[in-house]
Amino acid sequence: MVISTTISKHYLTDRLANPDYPDCVFNELDIYWAISNGFIVEGYDIGDNGNNSEPERVIIGPALSEEWCVLIIVLRLDNHFVIKTVFPVDRERYRQYLPADSQPE
Repeated sequence: MVISTTISKHYLTDRLANPDYPDCVFNELDIYWAISNGFIVEGYDIGDNGNNSEPERVIIGPALSEEWCVLIIVLRLDNHFVIKTVFPVDRERYRQYLPADSQPE
């Protein structure tokens, strides 16, 4: 089985390094590093979390800078994963999942 992963064009062209979105600073290498070294913390099936038409997973992981980030991933039905967006772990909702040695002071 072949599985492919892409980063949404929306994130790469509209959000990344855009001063209007100061928390969108994670580039492609950061994203793939975070996925490789992170873990799934939440998951939503079709119809959960609103009316999403495809399953979603929320991953947190460290970027190359060691700053932790949240990745929202869509699981396409054709074995294609799409990274919808990425942002820092700056919300209490996600901080609870950080390893103890990575918790903010």
